[in-house]
Amino acid sequence: MRNGTDLAADAGCTSPSLAVLTATVLPWLAVILMTGLLAGAVVGWISRRGGDNPWLALRHGLLTVVASVGPLLAVLTLVVNLAGQCR
Repeated sequence: MRNGTDLAADAGCTSPSLAVLTATVLPWLAVILMTGLLAGAVVGWISRRGGDNPWLALRHGLLTVVASVGPLLAVLTLVVNLAGQCR
């Protein structure tokens, strides 16, 4: 376009389709979630074996899941958003 108002169109950039993004992201999403759930289960089990009551062990496990999965999902979201940008 004129005056550089649409630089992506001027540069001929194309963003990946939803199917391509989904096929790229789903394996990483599964790995992140499964790793977080495994870490939470291990921490909850260790907490329970250490003498904590079931609710406290559950809390430790859930907090571990959130603490381990949250930053990784944020990075994955950033990568997906950057994938649509012009290179």
